[in-house]
Amino acid sequence: MAGRYIFGPVPSRRLGRSLGIDIIPSKICSLDCVYCEVGKTTELSCGREKYFNTDDIIDEFRREYVKEQNSLDVLTVTGSGEPTLNKNLAEIAGRIKEISSHPLAILTNSTTITDPDVREALMLFDIVVPSLDAATDRAFQAVNRPAPELDINEINRALADFTHSFSGKIYLEVLLVKGINNTKEEMAAIAEVIKQCRYDMVQVNTVFRPPAYSGTRGLNEEELIDAFLFFKDFGINVEPVGNFVKALSKGADENLPERIAALLRMRPCTVREICAVFGSEETAVSDIIEDMLESGLIEEKIFGTEHFYFGKAL
Repeated sequence: MAGRYIFGPVPSRRLGRSLGIDIIPSKICSLDCVYCEVGKTTELSCGREKYFNTDDIIDEFRREYVKEQNSLDVLTVTGSGEPTLNKNLAEIAGRIKEISSHPLAILTNSTTITDPDVREALMLFDIVVPSLDAATDRAFQAVNRPAPELDINEINRALADFTHSFSGKIYLEVLLVKGINNTKEEMAAIAEVIKQCRYDMVQVNTVFRPPAYSGTRGLNEEELIDAFLFFKDFGINVEPVGNFVKALSKGADENLPERIAALLRMRPCTVREICAVFGSEETAVSDIIEDMLESGLIEEKIFGTEHFYFGKAL
């Protein structure tokens, strides 16, 4: 069903089957991200306003929720812009929770989390999904194109503080744009911010849909896996990234040899890296690698003290 405020249900790998609640007019946002799939920001603003009539939002939500409640996993407050710019956020969240027993999530670009009123409103949610695309001003300006009054260091400090005071689930989302925030220096800076946060999961992604600004490029499959392993090396609980690794990560353990072969055809890996990608035990991966070597399906090369395994083309 597509209403004025309610959309879906839509499938989300991260959240499950979700009914969306859009509480901000298009396209009012505190950022003008180069990768945004909704398009360019038409009103760049950090000001919070009472957008829409809350009764209208809740009335439409109640109608659609009654129809869809048995098929839902979660409710997600979002927007064609930044949803926390709606000054009625706390009232909207509170009234939704009076109607529904489903978990209530919100997607936010994190920029308003320096505002005590926003933090108080976010406490009403069960799941908060904050964006963390940058930890330096250079990347912040290039990727997110923020309103001039925003300071990325203040935002990230407030985000870290919020995660430790929030009792619900935190799913951090990092979106990498090729040539801007996917350098080792930028990713290391992001990793340091993540380490200051309490979180349940970090998802690293890239540009897969048409972006707001032409010339914006996503990472390729090999670069995505490199980013995934980079964050893993920082001890960060990052889930498999991008469409390719999502596909690799699906399936039962009996399909692990095929999935390892597909990975190694794309990029050489060590046993440790393979384990990180698939979340598999080292002994199981080592046994599979040994069998694949004996069968001639892969090759081994030693570089320094590391053993790398290469797949052969089909």
